[in-house]
Amino acid sequence: MREVVVRGAPQQGPNPLRAASWLLLSMSIRISACTSDQRYGAVQAWQRQNCQKIQDAGERRRCLQQADTDRDRYEQQRESLSPSRSSQEP
Repeated sequence: MREVVVRGAPQQGPNPLRAASWLLLSMSIRISACTSDQRYGAVQAWQRQNCQKIQDAGERRRCLQQADTDRDRYEQQRESLSPSRSSQEP
């Protein structure tokens, strides 16, 4: 028996498998960002509800101001409080 070697045709155009992989990666990044925003909003709403339970008007106002911190400012504050990455490396 003679062995037949079949060579694939040169690829023409984009690889559909690669395109699908990029699409899935892109979608997963978008979904995770959306989920993160939703999580932040849920925690913020929970915090506002707890602030409403505070009897002292001044304390309640401070609590609500902190709860109303927008996402970008929250991220900046969080990053400023976390240790730098260079100090975490061995």
